[in-house]
Amino acid sequence: MLEWRIIEEARVDSGNLSAERLANALGITLTQLARVVNKDSSNLRKRPDADVYQAELSEVEEVLALVRDQVGTLERARMWLKKPNAGLGGMSPLVVMEDGHTDRVKGLLVSVLEGVPA
Repeated sequence: MLEWRIIEEARVDSGNLSAERLANALGITLTQLARVVNKDSSNLRKRPDADVYQAELSEVEEVLALVRDQVGTLERARMWLKKPNAGLGGMSPLVVMEDGHTDRVKGLLVSVLEGVPA
């Protein structure tokens, strides 16, 4: 199991992830994040740190944190997520995530980080 550090900037005082803060950390809109987590954007706007969203937001946080921990900064992680990737059929990781396949992006990251060819 890979270790990763949480994205402090994406959390509120309760410790919950905030959809708004996570979207900001990703450099995307809340509407884009809603597509990634397959949730209604108006509900995310009303209750951005609700317990009901934590599992999906945590999965996205893990991907962002894994990338950030490898490339050094959130800025570089955002660039990696938006750049076309051969391991994802030439699509950017963010597009793949918006299509509902965050697990595919995470799988690619885990393979790369564990030294398994993609």
